[in-house]
Amino acid sequence: MRACPRVWLVAAICALLAVPRHAGAQAPEGRTWRLAVVASTATSLEVTRSSLLGFGPDIHDLRRRSANLIARVLRGARPGNIPIEQPTRFSLGVNLATAQALGATLPAAVMAQADEVFD
Repeated sequence: MRACPRVWLVAAICALLAVPRHAGAQAPEGRTWRLAVVASTATSLEVTRSSLLGFGPDIHDLRRRSANLIARVLRGARPGNIPIEQPTRFSLGVNLATAQALGATLPAAVMAQADEVFD
């Protein structure tokens, strides 16, 4: 299961970054603390918009596998006899512009494992 370390890494980063600025201090009267909200999406494709991280099944691999299943059905295989498949390839996308806007520095381990890095 190659994906497990990445899942924990993404979850740890989201937990660390989604904290109030100046945690533990009281906000001045009439003001509220800003939260650094981290958005993590299910695929790396959505990272191009504004999400910080995207981790999920590789969409291109899913499309290729779906096409193979359709081809099997068109060749005469009964859909009920085709086994259900789980994703086997996962991708991690990182948006550096969002990280910079949040004032966050991503660990080198995340950057090393990222399949796609967007500026």
